[in-house]
Amino acid sequence: MKLKLLFLPLTLLIISSCATDKKTLPNFMLSGAVEGDYVGYIYLKYNEVIDSTLVVDNKFYFEGNVDHPVEAFLKQKLDEAGPSFYFAQENIELTVTPKNGRFYLTEISGSKTMLLVESALEDLGAILEEELNPNEKLYAALKNLIEENPDNPFVGEIFVELVTDAHRLTLDQSN
Repeated sequence: MKLKLLFLPLTLLIISSCATDKKTLPNFMLSGAVEGDYVGYIYLKYNEVIDSTLVVDNKFYFEGNVDHPVEAFLKQKLDEAGPSFYFAQENIELTVTPKNGRFYLTEISGSKTMLLVESALEDLGAILEEELNPNEKLYAALKNLIEENPDNPFVGEIFVELVTDAHRLTLDQSN
């Protein structure tokens, strides 16, 4: 009887510890290739995270978790500049080229977030080129972009850039 009483709490303890030990699966995977000859590490920086991996046979791989779209940087050295790009919970393939101590992003695929960035830049650029007085159309396009993508840091950067350009958005429009 005493053995049964001891067995039940021990079983419950084991089951509960197994349930809490489950690891969170990564929600993004970034695989890439380095063009040309490169030997060394590549660093990925996003939010407050800095990750690194050794480039082997001109290939590299990162995985992790993000809650929302983030701006990221690929670097040869932590204190050097690197190309920026945006990603969210997605599988991305990149190609970079090393030149003069930094990487240059030559190709990216699989990122819906980057497609949004490219599309937004094209749309806003077209408004600026085609309109004699583009402010109202810029405001409408930016408002729509913010409403559809409230967590995307790129949208915030575009907003700040347009607000700080005194000839683009009024103070009332920025509120």
